[in-house]
Amino acid sequence: MAEDSLQDAFVAAARVWPEQGVPAKPAAWLWTAAYRRALDRVRREEADARRLPLLIADPAPADDYSDVADERLRLLFACCHPALRPDARAALMLRFVAGLTTAEIARLFLVGEPTMAARLTRAKAKMAVAGIPLRAPSAADLPERLDVVLRVIYLIFTEGYRATAGPELVRPRLADEAIRLGYLVGELLPGEPRTLALLALMLLQHARRDARVAEDGALVLLPDQDRAR
Repeated sequence: MAEDSLQDAFVAAARVWPEQGVPAKPAAWLWTAAYRRALDRVRREEADARRLPLLIADPAPADDYSDVADERLRLLFACCHPALRPDARAALMLRFVAGLTTAEIARLFLVGEPTMAARLTRAKAKMAVAGIPLRAPSAADLPERLDVVLRVIYLIFTEGYRATAGPELVRPRLADEAIRLGYLVGELLPGEPRTLALLALMLLQHARRDARVAEDGALVLLPDQDRAR
């Protein structure tokens, strides 16, 4: 969060200083701007954490959604409202269900953080203005939402397989969570080729996790990896 807030402060400085001039104490200006953005981010995340459960509609009848027993998987399918663009749905799920930061999501989508922040803001605003609820879909609607859910699961795995930021090269817990969700989707929709293909890919890549990273944390290239590990 500190790094993201400082980046926001530099972006603000690049926008404001050419128009208003460089302040007498640039470092203090940047520190204050970063502090305010960090505070805003904390308040926004706390507010989102309070509001998200309130958006979930009452449980559907037993014949509609009872098969999705895992809360996180339920939220993934619920966030896939067809009124939202697929990329907006995926970003919302990564932010509020998977818990990735805006900066991490931006790197996964290969866009700038301000672009992703604006995309998330627009998606949340559309949900609020249009009154779009995070309602559990019926059993018949699950297959049509599967593509976006699988995409998000793969993006979670991607962040675990090769972290986009931070001191660690890999984030095994994220990769494990993605695989767990993949298994749950496979149980929910048995025999679905897309799910089986994604699971096979993740399991194959994750099987090499120990061989990919040296003891000092450096990346080990494929020709140099110990296949016995």
